[in-house]
Amino acid sequence: MGEVALSLVPRGFRRPKTLDMARRVIVIPARRMVLSNHPVGSPASAFNPALLVLGDEIVLYPRIVVGYYKYVSAIAELRIPLTRVLKPCRPREERYHARIVVSPSTRYDMWGAEDPRVTRCLGGLCMVYTGRTLNYFDPETRCCKTLPVMAYTQNASEWVKKAVFVPTSRIRGQLVSDKDAYLVEAGGSMLFFHRPHTVEGFRTLISTVDERDLREAVGRSSVKEVEVGGPILMVEKEEFEEKIGWSAPPVEVEPGRYLTLLHAVDNRLKIYRVFALLLRLGGGLVEAEAVSPTYIMEPREPYETYGDRPYVVFPCGAAKVDDTLVVSYGAADSVVALASFELSELLNLLDKGRLE
Repeated sequence: MGEVALSLVPRGFRRPKTLDMARRVIVIPARRMVLSNHPVGSPASAFNPALLVLGDEIVLYPRIVVGYYKYVSAIAELRIPLTRVLKPCRPREERYHARIVVSPSTRYDMWGAEDPRVTRCLGGLCMVYTGRTLNYFDPETRCCKTLPVMAYTQNASEWVKKAVFVPTSRIRGQLVSDKDAYLVEAGGSMLFFHRPHTVEGFRTLISTVDERDLREAVGRSSVKEVEVGGPILMVEKEEFEEKIGWSAPPVEVEPGRYLTLLHAVDNRLKIYRVFALLLRLGGGLVEAEAVSPTYIMEPREPYETYGDRPYVVFPCGAAKVDDTLVVSYGAADSVVALASFELSELLNLLDKGRLE
């Protein structure tokens, strides 16, 4: 990862307190999903969904598991009318038709495709997910256990794997894994958000990638290795946290100003919580303007506090719909869920955490 150029969100601005502002909207357990392209019918588990708004629909891309032997994940797609989120009603046994759109197939993701994030860039849609590499279970291999893999589509129909993001050869041996990644194209800049785990620990970074390499990758028929450049921003964990990482990709709330969500794991009970960050992006500028002084969401519902991994809320997608921020998240590594935030309320909280 090289030298960190600037740490724009230093310690001391956040407190170990939660002001839960999330309105829980929809919960989708795996048994309510019907897979159209796999004979298992319904997955054993589904969680950590990316989110995309297309017209009058919300498209979700959850991580699914069909068996627990090695917990190998694929990525499915399902669609929900947008009105179900803005004016929710909850039929007790609603069924959702889904299909697998990304499954393990290369040496970069043979043991699983996990935790996707979807953004609009490169003239289409880019899905970056965590690939469990071929050496994931090999005890002799200690580096690059997971790497971010990018699939691409122009029509939200057929996703094709195009790129894998790798560190420079000089430091590749120091990288244990890289997760929580996505691409952002903003104001003429191509930015790569990711959370590498090196021999020095976890870092929450924004790095650079060469847009020419990415466009070349999109035009190829095979997966291209794309090197990640020097990081330009790091958000530091607080003393009461074990680690933090990027969650939902940024949402533009005003021209050049973006709201993004991060998750944090506390160092006592290992509970996952969510906080917000306001960034200014574009024209080569990356500037953190504000951070929420408290967490804005934490596990509280039964499906968030108990599951395959208790006490987890893990956002992977967000979209601005009118004056509402719609967020997709995984709950307790067991179900797909949607929540909404009032944007004005969230921005008012961020005003109290200005970094000026």
